[in-house]
Amino acid sequence: MTEPTVRVIIEKGIARIEALTADADVEVRDYDVELTPEDHPHLWTDENGRRCARYFVSGGTNTPPARSYAAGLEKLAADMGTFAGVSTSFSPAASEDLLHVLTVNGADFYFGTDGRYDGWGKSIQRSHSPPDA
Repeated sequence: MTEPTVRVIIEKGIARIEALTADADVEVRDYDVELTPEDHPHLWTDENGRRCARYFVSGGTNTPPARSYAAGLEKLAADMGTFAGVSTSFSPAASEDLLHVLTVNGADFYFGTDGRYDGWGKSIQRSHSPPDA
């Protein structure tokens, strides 16, 4: 039998997730949220429009900060699109030394994986070709 890297324990209808190795990275989605208050910090709407409580477990800890910030920004982007009608997208950092990018109406807002706001930028669209030299 192989050694597990993640353990899922279900007792009385409640699942508990344990990461057993440092390199485990688990996304948990609990769709039984009928009685969950709207201000619950992990309440999220998935890519199919279904509500769930979503959190991450990694290396024996509950919700590492980089993933927590990414999940919060992803939820903000989804909520802005759904409830405010604002064109948004989110691109999580590929590693701890890169930046998360929240794009709102074509402007990019950059956030460190530690949650700090780093600044913004917007691509410039040229309406014509530059003059010949």
